[in-house]
Amino acid sequence: MSTIRTVTLIAGFFWGFAAAVCATPFVMAHTDDSPAPTALLLSKVAGDGPPEQYLDPGTVVHICFGTAAGVVLARLEPRYFVEWVSLGSQTEIYVSVFKNVLVYVYLLFVVSLVGIQVGLGQSITRTRIKSLLAAVVVYGVVLGLGFGFQLI
Repeated sequence: MSTIRTVTLIAGFFWGFAAAVCATPFVMAHTDDSPAPTALLLSKVAGDGPPEQYLDPGTVVHICFGTAAGVVLARLEPRYFVEWVSLGSQTEIYVSVFKNVLVYVYLLFVVSLVGIQVGLGQSITRTRIKSLLAAVVVYGVVLGLGFGFQLI
């Protein structure tokens, strides 16, 4: 019988931050003419200038959103094996990590698309979908590996 524990909120904070930092270049890499979603959000909520003036603060907001999402996902996280291989089979651990990466990617992709289209009123272009999908895959992989292997 394996010893199990849930992912802590501290781990959620750490891995959410790490995943957001890793995913941010992919969000900012979209090449269409629309502004980054967080820059647009800041220009609508906190300022009166064009979104281009809010790219740097928008990046900080994006990392804060990613960190908060890590905490939320840590709270929702199912149980994992504490030990890497000694109490559970390596295959079980990898399957668990992979399953949760898929869940994170799906949840974050849907929430991001709805937030961009409905919340910010931006149209969803093929380029935006590609950059968003790349970002949430990177985010999900970093978060899934960090949570799954209990690295913190």
